[in-house]
Amino acid sequence: MAANAPHRGGPQPQPRLMTRGARAVPGLAAHPAARLLAGGLTITISTDTRTTSATTLTREFAELRASAGWTTVQEELVQAHAAGAAFAPWR
Repeated sequence: MAANAPHRGGPQPQPRLMTRGARAVPGLAAHPAARLLAGGLTITISTDTRTTSATTLTREFAELRASAGWTTVQEELVQAHAAGAAFAPWR
């Protein structure tokens, strides 16, 4: 899957609930965020349009814990990816 991902060199935002809401995946368990991260991609988890979507980052991580077995290890990694993408030029 990682070989087919676009923009392999930069972070890949994964707004899980919005992707599901747009019917891009059949449900949260089918969302590729966990597989992409495990495959070595630099991904971030976001609320996408936080002012118009009915979710929070806390909820996104809770859904990942429930559906993909994430722990604070994965959460901290994607948060580090997000901080690096937001505050420093991507190499």
